[in-house]
Amino acid sequence: MKKSDTDTTITQTQHQFFKPALKVKYPLYFRATKTDGYFNPETAKVEASVIHVLGVMHNYPLTSLPDSVINDLQSSNTLCWEGPVKEDVFRKAILAHDPFTSDGKWYEGLSEASRSVIDKVLEPAIAGFFPGHHAKEIKASFVPLALTVASQLRGMDYTLGDYFEKNNKKSVLFDSDQGKAEIINTLLLSAVEMSTELLDKSIQNFENNPLTEAYATRPAPECLQIIEQAFGTGNSLLESRNRAWKESIITESVKNQNLTIAVGAAHLVGVTGTLFLLQAIGYKLQILGKENTLDDYYYQGPPGSAQCVIQ
Repeated sequence: MKKSDTDTTITQTQHQFFKPALKVKYPLYFRATKTDGYFNPETAKVEASVIHVLGVMHNYPLTSLPDSVINDLQSSNTLCWEGPVKEDVFRKAILAHDPFTSDGKWYEGLSEASRSVIDKVLEPAIAGFFPGHHAKEIKASFVPLALTVASQLRGMDYTLGDYFEKNNKKSVLFDSDQGKAEIINTLLLSAVEMSTELLDKSIQNFENNPLTEAYATRPAPECLQIIEQAFGTGNSLLESRNRAWKESIITESVKNQNLTIAVGAAHLVGVTGTLFLLQAIGYKLQILGKENTLDDYYYQGPPGSAQCVIQ
């Protein structure tokens, strides 16, 4: 939703792990893409943002939602929409990104333990939603988002990050550290691959890509300035209304395993690409066991509300 114009800073003390809010009945939150803060699944353009609604629907038919559910979502400042939600809208939204073009090499290269995660979580969701297709047909760049959505469609009230060992708790889906490490690595590479694809489209008319070196060696304000000078901000979901917020993400990304290209791309691409990237990067931070995710930076609520999710 639209971030309050008066809420221009997010301090380090406000960065709290958003796990309690993610472990609720509707664990995935939807980010509206229209400037007025509303999104109508009946009439909106087919774009990646539609997929984010799926996460709040895992216990309900894809063809509609009861009024009580809509009221619950709206009253908790997590979602605003109008009208019923139709299954074909979601299907078209996903297919618009041509996800089923993989030769399956990414899947074949996983250990047995890692493949079991795909088989348990992703395969049933893909087979049910796209009859005739299989999880290993999905492009590697689509896997992080697909895994996240699929897990919640199955009614799991936790995020992808919860599959991994945190705070000395045993992982729920991995039999070995080796399997855990392999799937984590695959997901990290997938997120980078995805962002690289989008970056290629964004810099077709730009000779050099300044992002990798810049993010690794320069402070956040300088990185942000480089991005704005090279690519502008007009086509970015983040725009320029909150420099401190954007700089805080860059700072976190540099500290957290060099999430450089992905975060850079999130500033450069349009709405569709940005939503994909922010989803992947957010869970990437969770997978790494960090204490805050990109969800911590997000305002969620109906237009005019001053509530911030991290308060």
